[in-house]
Amino acid sequence: MRERSIYLYGDLDVLAVRADVPRWFIARELAVYNVLSRYVSLCSVNTGDRRPLEVLEGVLKCLGNRIR
Repeated sequence: MRERSIYLYGDLDVLAVRADVPRWFIARELAVYNVLSRYVSLCSVNTGDRRPLEVLEGVLKCLGNRIR
């Protein structure tokens, strides 16, 4: 239980475009993951509206906070 995950998420519209499943499924899945992230995630990084390097920076920032 020492390890904590980092929650990578995107907005519903972004996820619906990226996925090959129905939008209603993504909406339900997103709701479940949002609740779970409150209990198991160290921090959250939005991947939907950021460039890959910005996402990497957010993840590294989360990991930096974890080490300290």
